[in-house]
Amino acid sequence: MKAVVKDERRDPWKRLREITPADAMAEGGYTVEEFRKVWRRINGPWDPDKEVTVYDFKVVKTPRLNGFAAAGGR
Repeated sequence: MKAVVKDERRDPWKRLREITPADAMAEGGYTVEEFRKVWRRINGPWDPDKEVTVYDFKVVKTPRLNGFAAAGGR
């Protein structure tokens, strides 16, 4: 059995300049400046006016192995 993950759109549109410290942390434990560096490496130039869609992902069901939840599951 595979984990079931639900995606929930938090903000339909957000501009890169609106990224908060909490947003950057949710994107992988980054500060805003670290997030900008990662963005540039993956997506190219940082355009503060670029609109992005923000999604949150939530694990709603995890597989069980021998009666125990898989690592990181509940």
